Amino acid sequence: MLQLRNSLVLRTLSALALMPVVLAALFYGGWPFIALLLVAVVVSLKEWLCMAKLSAQRFRDGAGGVVYILLCFAAFFYIRTHYAGGEWLALALMLSIWASDIGAYVAGKTFKGPKMAPSISPNKTWSGFVGGLISSALVFWGFIHFAAPGLVMSLDRVNLPAGLANASAFCLLLIGAFITVTGQAGDLLVSRLKRKVGVKDTGCLIPGHGGLLDRIDSLLLASLFFFFVLQIMDMR
Repeated sequence: MLQLRNSLVLRTLSALALMPVVLAALFYGGWPFIALLLVAVVVSLKEWLCMAKLSAQRFRDGAGGVVYILLCFAAFFYIRTHYAGGEWLALALMLSIWASDIGAYVAGKTFKGPKMAPSISPNKTWSGFVGGLISSALVFWGFIHFAAPGLVMSLDRVNLPAGLANASAFCLLLIGAFITVTGQAGDLLVSRLKRKVGVKDTGCLIPGHGGLLDRIDSLLLASLFFFFVLQIMDMR
């Protein structure tokens, strides 16, 4: 119990230390955002390829991972830079992922129950998945519907894309829920390779979290999903 508590404290402190840097780069944009994203891309590729080298299908796993990581980062970059309110869209996505992680952790520890994918990620439960789904849906809907428009207008910034700003509550809740679904799928994708090659973490960059991919695995695939959602809503 003490070890679990110490691990949780370390994870929390690491997240609090990194969050201001990430948010500052996200909202400042320009070269700080590009520089931070490039560092994240390089570190993520390095961590993935180091794991892929241990795989029996090293070329397939390595090449597939490179394409996957580059596509997901490109989607996140597009979301932030293409739209006038891109920083708010990126923040909405990140808040939904964080809410999903917290909701899944609390629900999983509270209700426990059947494992979701015991052979890939033995700590994940269906109760945690549902908790993450609900948390992500509510946070995404609340942020887009209430917080983001007010923040943007109060700072005389351009508003969010019309398709998203005018979406119904049901549509926003659905998008938030699917952010959790795709985020969990991205998490399991990285966990599958870790289990396949017999490593616990993708690296040791972040104290309490492991590697960078351990921290952003959910955000990667969710970014690609959100990119396509925005493309579809732009056509409406």
